[in-house]
This record gives sequence, structure tokens and C-alpha cells, in this order.
Amino acid sequence: MKTKKKSMAPKKSTPAKTSAPEKKSIAKRSWFSLFRTTAMILVLASGAAAVSLNPALYDKLQASILAQVNAPGEETSGEILSSTKGILLTYEPGGANEQKLLDIFKTVFPETNIEEVAYDSSAGMELSNQLGVSEVPNIYFEKTAFESERLSEVVKDLFTLQGDYYGLNVSLVNPSYQVRVKGDLTTDGGIWIGEKEAPITVYIYSDAKCQHCRVNERNNTKQWMELVEEGLVQLVYLDLPQSTESTFHSTALNCFYDQKQDTNAYLELREKIFARPNLTKAFVTRELEKLGMDYQQCDEVSYRELFRNRLKTADEEGVTGTPTLYIGATGGDKFIRFTGAKEFSEYQQVLDELLSQKTPETSGQ
Repeated sequence: MKTKKKSMAPKKSTPAKTSAPEKKSIAKRSWFSLFRTTAMILVLASGAAAVSLNPALYDKLQASILAQVNAPGEETSGEILSSTKGILLTYEPGGANEQKLLDIFKTVFPETNIEEVAYDSSAGMELSNQLGVSEVPNIYFEKTAFESERLSEVVKDLFTLQGDYYGLNVSLVNPSYQVRVKGDLTTDGGIWIGEKEAPITVYIYSDAKCQHCRVNERNNTKQWMELVEEGLVQLVYLDLPQSTESTFHSTALNCFYDQKQDTNAYLELREKIFARPNLTKAFVTRELEKLGMDYQQCDEVSYRELFRNRLKTADEEGVTGTPTLYIGATGGDKFIRFTGAKEFSEYQQVLDELLSQKTPETSGQ
């Protein structure tokens, strides 16, 4: 006969009472943690909407932030040592980008003192050289200030330790209107359209299978071509394919131009390829045949190597998504970056400013 075993469940322990001041402190920490988490998620959402190179980034970050906020057995004070500080390296004191970065990080790090330093001041240039700054504005946090915060590894990946500071990858939260202030862009294998003497050069990174790239091409190619014909702009097309299919399309485009050197025919072929969301290899092959070229003539291995190298250098130069455009004075050392599909009016503002500053040096004359 089976006997019923007695329950061996442990006796419930009486929880220790929490004093009123402790309850208030815990509530304050919980409120601050929720507020900061919400702010960070909203910030990242705004950046993720314009970044197409890694569309899963926002979901990954959101899940990571939410998971680390209420991690069992841990408390988050959200407090920063008052002696620590951050530095806002500015391009335009009081500018819209500068204010956006300040708003974001005063929300996430409310106790951190932010010191504004103009990038072209003696202190700014010394800091820029020390940290290898390539784009401004940007915010840098002292190592102790950053590491005193309990942030998830995914969030920490948004920052890079440079000496005694952590610098933000600003392209992920503030994708457009950043100013590149370090060196020339790598243009190996790029397709140049327009006069070399044009006062403005526009670098266009795109992917034929990227929806935002197709929108950007459709919305703006006509206006760009008008400026090219007027001799005001030269374009540099730098295809940045990120899949096997788009690598085939970019290979066809680049191979056609390299062999035929026909600018108008290249632009017509480019328009057809970027206009079709469900583009097939058969369609591209037929279009090449109409133009008198056999795709078998293209050295796929060499073009794949070109695109692999470009992906690497583009990432190092601040290109984190497609489409990305850099606009600057020809021969100059400053380029303004635009990421995501834009209306031409946004580009026009920068073009007008650059043309108003036109000098013999910047126009290449």
C-alpha cells in the first residue's frame, strides 16, 4: 500500500520590513531607471528609422535595455559621480545637432557635467588629434563616468573607448548633418559624373536592393543631373551592395561603365535597375545585351573584392547605412553627411550655403 509523503516545502520566512526612507529611495531609483530607459529607447528608435545597414539593431537594443533594467537581484541607482564630466565637441556652437546631442545625453546621464569645446579651437584640435575624431559634433564621456553606469553590453557597443574617453557612434542616434572633418573619402572604383572643376562634390553610397536607396534615386536624380549639367556639382557613385543579389546588380553597373565609358547609358541603366524592387538577374542580363555587352565579360571576382574593401573602408569613414551622401566643397576637407531617404530641399540648404562660400580655392580654379 502506497503511503502519502509529507510535504517537505520550506517554511515561509517573514520578509524584513523596509523603512520609509528606504522605500522612498527604492521608488526613486525605479522611477529614474524607467525614465532613463524610456528615453534611451525613444532615442534609439529615432536613429534606427534612418539606418538601413542593420535593420535588426533597434529590436536588439530595445530588448537588451529592457532586460537589463529589471535584472533580478540587482539595483540601479542611476547616479553619476558629480566630479565626472562629458565633453561636447562642437562644430557650430548652439547648432541644432549640438542641441540634439545635449538633450539626449542630459536625459540619459542627467548628473554628468557637459563641457562644450569648439572642435577648431586649440583645445578642440588637441582633443581631436588625441581621440582621432573624424566627425563633429560628438559627445565624449570620461571613462569613470561611463563605466559607473550599469549599461547592457549591446548599449556599450554604441560607444568606443578612445584613451580616457568613451565616444558615441553618433550616426546611430543622429544620422544626418554630421560634419566629416578628417581626411578624404576613399573613392577607389567610384564612378564620377560631371566636371572635375565643379565647385561641389557629392559622394553617393547606395545599394540597388535597398528600398530607401530606390526612393532617394527616384526623388532626387533629376535635380542632381540638372546641377551636373550646370557645372555646379560632380557626383561620385559608390555602390555598397550588402547581399548576393545586389552584388550582382552593382557588378553589372560598374562593369558596364568601366567597359563602355558611356555616362548617359550608365545613368539610364542605373535608373532601370533602381526602379525595380523585384529585380531579377535575367532582366539585368537582357538590359546589358540591349546595350551591346555580355555579362560574362565581367570579372566578378575583382568586383566582389572591390565591394568587400569598400564596405570596410566605408564603415571606418562613418557610413553605417544606405543611402548615405557626403556633400562638400570640391578639394575641401569638410563633408556633411546625410543618411536615409531625403527630399531634395534638405540637400539644397547645404548646397546653397556651400555655393555662397564659393572661392577660387574651393571651386578648384
